[in-house]
Amino acid sequence: MASDYYLVRKGYLDIEELYSARKDSLYYGFYGVSWHGYAAYFCGILINIVGFAGAVGVDVPVGAVYIYNVNYFSGFIVSGGIYWFLAWLVPIPGTSDTWNEIPYEVNPVPDADEKKVEQVEEA
Repeated sequence: MASDYYLVRKGYLDIEELYSARKDSLYYGFYGVSWHGYAAYFCGILINIVGFAGAVGVDVPVGAVYIYNVNYFSGFIVSGGIYWFLAWLVPIPGTSDTWNEIPYEVNPVPDADEKKVEQVEEA
């Protein structure tokens, strides 16, 4: 998520699209799943597997144990880098070349303005 916000989309976040289930939404992905995210997630886990085997008693190289000892940081860096690379290789919608953070403005739903629940259900 940090790689997506800071490196790929460069601060752009569309709240309405984020909670939309439309197939043309910026965040919908492939059949509703971000394959970029899952690939990066598994790469972040795989970097630590050999070190985990060493932690449970299997004889592994000492470098793998060192990487496993800092598993949060190594997994975070590897998965963030893989996500950024995959988003560069296969672009995703909603990206920008420059920092694009915009203030969020609440857009009220016009049909429910100043109405009670019973009035909205009747309409």
